[in-house]
Amino acid sequence: MQLPHFEYFYFIRHGRTDANDQSLMAGGSNDIHINETGQQQATHASQILKKHCADIQSICSSTMTRTQQTSHFINLEWNKKILLSEDLIEWRFGEWEGRPWDEIGPLFLDEACEPKLGETRQQFKARILKGLHFALSHPHPVLVVAHGGVWYMIQQIFNLPLIKTNNCQIFKIYKENEQYRYTEILLEQTELTR
Repeated sequence: MQLPHFEYFYFIRHGRTDANDQSLMAGGSNDIHINETGQQQATHASQILKKHCADIQSICSSTMTRTQQTSHFINLEWNKKILLSEDLIEWRFGEWEGRPWDEIGPLFLDEACEPKLGETRQQFKARILKGLHFALSHPHPVLVVAHGGVWYMIQQIFNLPLIKTNNCQIFKIYKENEQYRYTEILLEQTELTR
């Protein structure tokens, strides 16, 4: 599948969850809520988006509870219809699901490792590419609300330097001189975003 056409779009990872607090892998089979900190992060992010990304025309979210809740808090500043895509849900981690990040993190980053009983990297990549085509078929610029694994795969798809994303961290992905790049939309540092 070809890459979608866009000038730029924004990406934000969902707000904090209890699994994040416990450093556990929560994938596409673990539909959990954001916690109170996550709600505060999403509310704060909505203000940053309104200030620095006021040109957003569409909001597209994964169908998972944690991203829909994050989208809800963001959308309090925008009042837009939230577009949902099941193709943007987190990587289905199979046997990696629910295990400590310290144990699974190296496997996650190892291109030779695949999660048993989960999606292969190629299956996940194809799904995320399909989800991006859906999201970016709507009026631009689009805000994509998704997951850490989705951000990892977006970096793979567009050949971007790998960087981990924190909860409610915001990126702008754009094309310049025939190369894809990203820049972070800095959250004004508070105790919520550390």
